[in-house]
Amino acid sequence: KKYLDKIIYSYIFTSIIVGFIGIYEYLKGIGLTHKGEFSTVVRCVSTLENSNNLGGFFIMIVFPMMVLSFKEKQKCKRNVYILCSIIAIINIIISFSRNAWLAFVIGYMVLIIVFNFKLIYGAILGAGVSLFIPKISNRLREIGDVSQNLSRISLWKIAWEMVKDKPLLGVGNGNYRTLYPQYYKKVKYLGYTAQAKFHPHNAYLKAQCELGIIGLISLLGIFVSSVWKVSELSKKSNNTFYKYFYKGFIASLIAFMFMNFIDNFFSAPKVIAFFWISLAVADSFEYNCKI
Repeated sequence: KKYLDKIIYSYIFTSIIVGFIGIYEYLKGIGLTHKGEFSTVVRCVSTLENSNNLGGFFIMIVFPMMVLSFKEKQKCKRNVYILCSIIAIINIIISFSRNAWLAFVIGYMVLIIVFNFKLIYGAILGAGVSLFIPKISNRLREIGDVSQNLSRISLWKIAWEMVKDKPLLGVGNGNYRTLYPQYYKKVKYLGYTAQAKFHPHNAYLKAQCELGIIGLISLLGIFVSSVWKVSELSKKSNNTFYKYFYKGFIASLIAFMFMNFIDNFFSAPKVIAFFWISLAVADSFEYNCKI
């Protein structure tokens, strides 16, 4: 158990360091400049290469930290969890990732259901405050802007053409990029040409178009079984830390599943590594310890 504790606490302190770097970048105006229809913002990346990765990274840690902030009895530890929660929320905001923002809303709704309904007051307060912050409200207004979403729509349509051609077995692992120029001709009227290194920006479409229906079912099976496994651990565990860490991680998992409809974080090692680490710790704790 002590080794598992070290892994989780290393994850927490790594998140704090990554978060401080993100906040420093925002204060210094360092990041990717995004010129939207309503405003221009600097999207921070910290050590994670792009702002969507930053948002996805903190979606996975924010809800476990929020739950532990409420349940931890030791003042010192509780303060660390509160600090990590605040840093995570700030970094999700300054990533200016609409995907991460929507995922946070979904995850928070799940947390209200699985943890404490009183959290709904926080949702009401947060929604109200966000409407009065121009950079946030303007970015939210871009969610329905077709021109802002043109790149993903084009990538999805190309993936769908591959699905129609090879629905059962797919075009082969990694072949979306290889076949992109060929399939682009079928949908180029959309007016967007992706870089060669791009993926479909949808984990489910990527699994279906490259690995076929078997690949898609396998991916969905991983997500569903992960939610079930973590849920059982949070219900049965007698260890307060793991019980509440994984209570929050249920919300993170569901939010992360949503994020993969609009991106593919399985191609971002710095993000997906902590997804697998968290699941591995849960499985190891249940197997080796009396939960």
